[in-house]
Amino acid sequence: MGKKGGQTQPDEIYKPSEHDGLREDGSEDKRMSSSHGFGGDRERAAEAGRKGGKAQPDEVYKPSEHGGMTKSGEPDKRLNPEHGFGGDRERAAEMGRRGGAKNSTDDE
Repeated sequence: MGKKGGQTQPDEIYKPSEHDGLREDGSEDKRMSSSHGFGGDRERAAEAGRKGGKAQPDEVYKPSEHGGMTKSGEPDKRLNPEHGFGGDRERAAEMGRRGGAKNSTDDE
């Protein structure tokens, strides 16, 4: 059984994971269901956590590494100098250090 966690919690805490996934009233605790996330499978959840739960593919296309062109061969507008810093990381970092002056044409 669980131990008291704080002053607002009871001395004994009922844990469905210690009772075959059933709540105190005997009904199924849906958090323990495999159709809901990891279904209480801590081992599988920990393994996914170690892997980092990759949300992106291994290879990510970066227009900045392909001459500013998108996969379709069109210019990526985010890298255009008329659109913000146009991929100029050094200039963007310098402006950030200065606090983002109102006029981006400032060369002080």
